[in-house]
Amino acid sequence: MLKPEVNNNNNNAATVQVMERDTLKEMILQTTLSSSSLSNNANATITNSTTNTSSTNNANATTTTLTTTTQQNFIIIDVRDADFEGGNIKHAINIPYFDENKAIELANKIIEILNEKENNSLQTTRAKKQLLLIQQLQKNSLQKSSQLLLPSQQYFTIIFHCYYCRMRGPTASKCFLEIIQKNFPDLLKKIKIYYLKGGWSGWKKQFKQDERFIENSKQLNGFIRAVRK
Repeated sequence: MLKPEVNNNNNNAATVQVMERDTLKEMILQTTLSSSSLSNNANATITNSTTNTSSTNNANATTTTLTTTTQQNFIIIDVRDADFEGGNIKHAINIPYFDENKAIELANKIIEILNEKENNSLQTTRAKKQLLLIQQLQKNSLQKSSQLLLPSQQYFTIIFHCYYCRMRGPTASKCFLEIIQKNFPDLLKKIKIYYLKGGWSGWKKQFKQDERFIENSKQLNGFIRAVRK
């Protein structure tokens, strides 16, 4: 079984790193601020198979759309399966039963997103002025949380997590790193890979009903009531 190779040195793009919840919180806040002014999107789809992994029949496969704004430089991959019911982190994409095939597909979709972002990088003068305003607002926001070291904007960040981030999330992040090293080595210059400290469990405890950071909160309430019965 794969075990995560953890390195907290942010200068090393070829290892799996641990992301603190407050760091991801700031990234989501910045994305929300940026998206309110710039609406360009980069989209890609990835197949989500809900069939037994030993089966070759993919009749129950679904597709998940990976959507990022031109200012969003990260994606959150939630690898929970049945326990995905009950709410999720804002912007998280559910890809259960994460394996090498899904890692390859995800890598290809990230390449599509990065290519589209590059194509969208030539903005109008008006958009550039909006971007300068956004950056100033973000700078003011960061001054309030100067203790946080956010991932460099020169990298596209992939954050994996499961419920506790003790096994599935770290294992998926390690699997993804190994696929990138083997099949897409040039991509290592453009991405950083993390798993979220404490996973969904720690996230929902910290942010509870804050809809800036949690989606499907009504579903979460129902899940909590069902567990308590």
